Amino acid sequence: MPFLILPRSQATSNPIYFLPSWTMYPFSPILLATIASAAPWGDHQWQHAGPLDAPDHSYGHNAPHHFGPPFGQHGGGLTSAAYFLDNNPNGSAIVALTVGSDGLLSDPVRTSTGGYGAISVNPDGSPRPVDTLSSQGSVTVKGNMLFTINSGSNTVVMFNIDSEDPTSLKMVGSPADTMGDVPVSVDYSDELHTACVLNGGSKPGVSCFHVDPWKGLVPQGSLRSLGYDFNQTTPPTAPAGTASQIIFDPDSKALFAILKGYAGPPAIPGSVVAYKTEYGMVSESPVRTQIGDIINDFGSVFLDESRLFMTDVSFGAAILDVDYGTLTLHEENHIGIEGQKAICWSAFDPYLNTAYAPDAGQPVVYTVDATSGMLTGSIAADNRTQGLFDTAIGGRGLMYSLAASNALNVLDLKAQKNVQYFDLSSVGERMPFTGLALWPN
Repeated sequence: MPFLILPRSQATSNPIYFLPSWTMYPFSPILLATIASAAPWGDHQWQHAGPLDAPDHSYGHNAPHHFGPPFGQHGGGLTSAAYFLDNNPNGSAIVALTVGSDGLLSDPVRTSTGGYGAISVNPDGSPRPVDTLSSQGSVTVKGNMLFTINSGSNTVVMFNIDSEDPTSLKMVGSPADTMGDVPVSVDYSDELHTACVLNGGSKPGVSCFHVDPWKGLVPQGSLRSLGYDFNQTTPPTAPAGTASQIIFDPDSKALFAILKGYAGPPAIPGSVVAYKTEYGMVSESPVRTQIGDIINDFGSVFLDESRLFMTDVSFGAAILDVDYGTLTLHEENHIGIEGQKAICWSAFDPYLNTAYAPDAGQPVVYTVDATSGMLTGSIAADNRTQGLFDTAIGGRGLMYSLAASNALNVLDLKAQKNVQYFDLSSVGERMPFTGLALWPN
């Protein structure tokens, strides 16, 4: 298919789909406490990036699992923030919005990611009008750190979040080469102090980085193979056969890359590729699982240490159980959802013990009991959304979603009602908007 790369000096306002860009020292108790209070791990408030020439350090760590918000960081009128990625081939940016004490959105602010976006294409070569990365996790927030990707520049970026003004982001270090083509998803393990990226283009694979709070992202090993012929294009041809997500389990025992299959005929199941973590590092040896009736595996979230809630646009959702001895997965619950049109993303609220499957094809989110795996109902969103895309849940029991229309939508999960439809037309066109994350998380 036609594919044009323009140097930045020749870039116009009408690009052709895709533009590239460009451990332990002894400390005194007082010094150790000072460093820990400034470090971004877990609940600690990371206040500054520090000098670029600062020496390496090791850090104390007592971080919680990221099933929900850290204790004490919600309520009491605390201002928080929501973030999504403007995956723009002319120059990407994180858009941060204030989340007020009432949970409502306001005041969008842009911060450049230092690179360019990439727009995936349909089988006929035309650019996709929305869902331009066909992935979950293009923006990830852990502690006071935000990670995102420049899909057209093949880089990953790390920001410090100012806890006094969470819409204020400061890049730490420089964008780091992901070693592959078209990064689409990023996740971070605070147990390992490691961020990993899933590349989904013609040079696919997983890259990992040690996260240094002063220097930024330091490459950790080489590009990890997916262990099979992924056979994609640059930019990716979507939606079938694309890379979906990279995710650590809650205990950081393993890293999982999730990749879609093909409906066929003949049908080719999707894949979950696992990498064991040993001695604080992510292995370079992939273990691939395919489950026969899961074809278009898209968004996933862990419900506990071993159970993974996964959506599939072809039927609804499933709960998979991870065997860490073999790094394989088996299907525990197959959750067919009658009437669904395009279930893609996923979310989980541990306080309500409920997994959520937003429908990108209509304004509704389906609810699943996290213990039994049974479908329990649905919640209607504002009709103006036309559908719900990338989604994150805050500690107030509010669900934030990019809409199919040019907006962000807010649902009250406890009251099961819509509370805000925030128009994004002043921010830009809907097409490149993707990803969603909250601070605190």
